Amino acid sequence: MLLLNLLRGFDGSVHGCFRQPQSRARSKPQLDSLFPSAIAPPVMTPDESNTLLQVGYFVWYTILGQIIGCIFFGAYIGISVIAIHVLVSKVHRSRPYQIALFMQLCLLVNTIGIFLAYSSEGILQAIVISSRHESTTINLFNNMIAWLMSLNLFIGDTLVIWRAWAIWHGHKWIQHIWIILAVCNAVPMFLALTIWGGPGSDENLRAVLKNSCNVLISLAINILATAAIAYKAQMVVISRSKTQRSTNMFEKVHHHGRTQVQKTLWVMVESGAIFCVLQCSYFAMFVTASVNRSRIPLEGHTPFETYSIIIGPNGYHWDVPITDNSVSPSIESGGASGAGKTTSRMLGVFPSVAALLGLDDAYPYPKGSNCEIVLGLG
Repeated sequence: MLLLNLLRGFDGSVHGCFRQPQSRARSKPQLDSLFPSAIAPPVMTPDESNTLLQVGYFVWYTILGQIIGCIFFGAYIGISVIAIHVLVSKVHRSRPYQIALFMQLCLLVNTIGIFLAYSSEGILQAIVISSRHESTTINLFNNMIAWLMSLNLFIGDTLVIWRAWAIWHGHKWIQHIWIILAVCNAVPMFLALTIWGGPGSDENLRAVLKNSCNVLISLAINILATAAIAYKAQMVVISRSKTQRSTNMFEKVHHHGRTQVQKTLWVMVESGAIFCVLQCSYFAMFVTASVNRSRIPLEGHTPFETYSIIIGPNGYHWDVPITDNSVSPSIESGGASGAGKTTSRMLGVFPSVAALLGLDDAYPYPKGSNCEIVLGLG
């Protein structure tokens, strides 16, 4: 009997152990009803999901733009410092050299300002998008970058005009034409930033001025300057082929190789042509996107649109939505266009820097010689 009672007590304790979790399981719904927010995960609304998606895309394009911008910015700083050192180290600096040195210094300082302003703008816009609050500070950054980018575009185009002006040194009326073109290039930029692009102006007019008018004028100037340099280079080649050729014992005409002057001229032509192709490709993409849709949705980015963002000659995506007191939290005004704001002028500056280095290599000819006069160094 004692053994039987012990077994019954052990059996009851065992069943009690197995019944205890069931009682706890019955009490769990009561705890869930008492503390639903502490246990159940929060449900995101569609607006919150869209905002989070925008922030993710914004951060990705900002990081990508910073990486590409830093690479091009570092390369530009190195080459620009070398070109400035070459110009400063010259004992005899004629007027074309002095003008090129001044523009190169202005371009270097302005590009550094753009890079720093863009870096600050990316962080600021990330805060604005995540908080979804209106801010007037971002307008100041956008206006400052607009002025700096327009000034950078003007200096870059002036360097292209300077190349043609220096090549056609000695032809007064042609040089006056290049000066008039430089003034005509500056007027639309100034009007787009002040009268036509001020508060209360039409957004469509502002977008056309920033993305179409300035690009077309810059493209036309680059094409004219490149064509003028190519024509001068062809004249030098024809003149040299008539005066500097020899015949061998079999009376066959033997032409000598290209001189340093000819190589420098063709470097200007080829680099100018490459930059014109880049501008044409950007403008074609801009027109295509404008015809298809006026606003690019967040999901609508394609490799071609990303390419156009990076090489944009004026550093802007199609239409940056800037209002008087607020900024729409859209990807177009954020980090996606950051690469263009930093790298677009790099693509335009490299030909001029290469031309400066080439002119320096061609300078050792005696003063007053035909080679020096051709390059406008007299």
